[in-house]
Amino acid sequence: MTEATFTDGVVVLRPSTPDDAPLIIAARDAAFRRFIGQGSAAPAPEYVIVVSGAVVGWVDHDRDDDRWWLAPDEVNIGYHVFPAHRGCGYATRAVRLMVEHLRTETDWETATLLIHPDNTASLMVAERNGFERAEDVEERTFWRREVREAS
Repeated sequence: MTEATFTDGVVVLRPSTPDDAPLIIAARDAAFRRFIGQGSAAPAPEYVIVVSGAVVGWVDHDRDDDRWWLAPDEVNIGYHVFPAHRGCGYATRAVRLMVEHLRTETDWETATLLIHPDNTASLMVAERNGFERAEDVEERTFWRREVREAS
């Protein structure tokens, strides 16, 4: 499990624990299911997003064999902000911190996002974090950002 914690002074990314799973599951709403799917029965994201001591979402990165569209040096970032905390900029901050984590703690060269084209909020997260749109994949918008350019 990841040991490091990252913060920008507002958002803290701390390693998730099994105790976070019930909260993550309870926060799944129609938007979550529409844009992400049903989700795991035992969610274990790399980090939870914490603001003022409260868990407001999660963020992680993964590289599994089902992601055929990723180049060998690419990793995909996933995230979810709980409904009561959306629209506050927490996803933008969490993704920025995740890119910083990838830059300082991993060998990945490129971070990617795969976003449903109707998910306007996530499209803005990609743009605010300097991701560039690439070719669409499986009817979703695909975004890339070089990790080594992060700061």
